[in-house]
Amino acid sequence: MKKIMLSVFLLVAAVMLTGCDSSDYKKATELYESGNYDEAYEAFTELGDYKDSVDMAKASHYKKASVLYENENYKAACEVFTGLGDYEDSANMADLSRLAYAQELV
Repeated sequence: MKKIMLSVFLLVAAVMLTGCDSSDYKKATELYESGNYDEAYEAFTELGDYKDSVDMAKASHYKKASVLYENENYKAACEVFTGLGDYEDSANMADLSRLAYAQELV
């Protein structure tokens, strides 16, 4: 009887934990889709390796950097793009941001 109760408890706990990740992932995705890239990055990072959370965290940072670049905040865009390393074309965008910032200073 105790083994059955323990098994049921463990099964329920596993389902609850999986459900938390699922709802947290959905919330992180909603943040991303609504343009809250900083919050989405944090939410995806907290999910660890759940689904594609690592990639989505990087995508959130990339979108943040792209918005900064579009808004001509080249210095901040360069910092974010540089932090992304070789993600997509981040290295190239970091260089473009750096060049635009230098031109802005001149």
